[in-house]
Amino acid sequence: MATTLQSLITDGRAHLIAPITGDNADEFWTDAELLGILNRGIKELWRAINDNFQNYFLTVDKTNVSIASGTDLLSGVPSDVSIVRFIGPRSPADYPYMRFEYRNLDHKDYLAAKAQGTVDASQARLIYFYISQAGAPVAAPEIHIAPTLSANINLELCYVPVLTTLAATDYNPIPGESDQALIDWLVAWARAKEREDRTPDPGWIQMYATEKANILVSLTPRQTQDDDVAEALFEEWT
Repeated sequence: MATTLQSLITDGRAHLIAPITGDNADEFWTDAELLGILNRGIKELWRAINDNFQNYFLTVDKTNVSIASGTDLLSGVPSDVSIVRFIGPRSPADYPYMRFEYRNLDHKDYLAAKAQGTVDASQARLIYFYISQAGAPVAAPEIHIAPTLSANINLELCYVPVLTTLAATDYNPIPGESDQALIDWLVAWARAKEREDRTPDPGWIQMYATEKANILVSLTPRQTQDDDVAEALFEEWT
């Protein structure tokens, strides 16, 4: 079972020789301060794991997102969307030919599609989209499409959600047996408070880097049933 952040703080205090209770209680570091350090470590690992493209944090939304007839902006995009992985019709059988592909807003394909105006949704095949605005955690991103469609369509959105700030009672959300990495991060940055240059302890931050590298290796690939292969450009036609 996953470990609570409070347990990680307790383990970190043991390395810092800074217990929070008992005759030798030391509040040079408060629990709130250490919790803040842990949350930053969790988000640092989250960014690195996302780069593995193994979908450990993938969310599939089949409830909120849609496109209204004649509009180019998706509605209902959740506010925690960080990285978009896939967009498609929620009922593929109703729109069997419809496929969404990403293009920059100034790409020739997007501009050509935009010039088409509104097309028959039942016959639409290739819909281009681009993403604007900062996205989570600042706010929901804006997702625009071209061409626009002649019907209201409910969509499926697969995306990576940004992590929220966790409480001490919450569980460590990082996969890959990451407790030790977070403890190393916690001690390294807590000891920065003791150092004249206010930088993390070099020994502990190096141990963190080693643990992080080992976690990333262990998380890829996510399955071993089938080999990972790269498809040739024209393989489906050979």
